[in-house]
This record gives sequence, structure tokens and C-alpha cells, in this order.
Amino acid sequence: MLFQSSVVVLSYPAENTLTHEYLITITTSTRFNAGLTSEATVKLQVLGQWANSKAFSLRHKDYKRKILRAGRTDIFVIHST
Repeated sequence: MLFQSSVVVLSYPAENTLTHEYLITITTSTRFNAGLTSEATVKLQVLGQWANSKAFSLRHKDYKRKILRAGRTDIFVIHST
């Protein structure tokens, strides 16, 4: 396995809003060729029983830092309506 991931719901929508907050954790293997090149774009979509989120581009808040590199764990927070 090159990636191991988990999704945790951080907050459910208030009565008058539909915004969910999710914590996404992705751990990349240390195997040879695990991880991404610097040119790669990673998109994530949360699929639900009644609806799906839009596609999110995953990136670090410091745009110079590479994500999903071999042997690292990356954590993202997304907000979806």
C-alpha cells in the first residue's frame, strides 16, 4: 500500500447552515517510488449517502512545501457545504 488515509468529521452543520468540517490524514509509504512529483495535483472529493462534496485541491498552506512525499503524514482540514 502506498498511501494510508483516514477521514474524521470535525463538525456537523448548525441548524441554519450546511457546512461540514473534515480532518483528512494521509500517510505516504516509504517504499521506492512512493509519493508524488512536484508537478502533481491532488484532488479529493467526499462522497456521501445523499450528496457529494465539490472536488478540493490538496496543498500545504505554505505553497512551496510539497505534499504526499515518501514517509510523511499530511493533514488537511476541508470545509464542505
